[in-house]
Amino acid sequence: MAGKRLQGAQNRAKLNAMQLAFCDAILSPEVFTFTEAARRAKYKDPVNQGSRLFANPKVQKEIQRRLNAVRLTPTAADLKLALQLEATETKFFALDGTVTDQREVIAWDIRDRALDKLLKLQGRYKLPSLEVSGEVTINVVDGLKTLLHARRTLSTALPTTNGHAATPDHGHAHG
Repeated sequence: MAGKRLQGAQNRAKLNAMQLAFCDAILSPEVFTFTEAARRAKYKDPVNQGSRLFANPKVQKEIQRRLNAVRLTPTAADLKLALQLEATETKFFALDGTVTDQREVIAWDIRDRALDKLLKLQGRYKLPSLEVSGEVTINVVDGLKTLLHARRTLSTALPTTNGHAATPDHGHAHG
């Protein structure tokens, strides 16, 4: 047991304070993206740093160490997230302030976030990189129209995940 504690302390010593903060954030229940975890860890470029941090073998080792410390092995984590993939919620319907009906419905938001996190944690959720090159000339008078058109064109060209357009910040947009 003392050997495991020493090994955990040695691994933590190899990570800097921001990397440890990233590990804290990515394992918190309210964080579902690498970008958000990097933002909470105070990285200057969380959009790019989040994925890089998660891919860092030292960070991966610390995350796994923390999960194992609370007996949340990969199998146990898969089971917990699998339960979330079946999540439902109760919706209440009211008329003039009085509840008239309630129904159990699929909790799509919970299911979507659980699946997203499960795939990321398993390393199976990778968007292809997108390379854009070229020159853009903008007429000042028509500049806003040109920028809006370019933005719409670029957003339709991005890869999609689960039927949602991918966004650089979150991995996918909820519609």
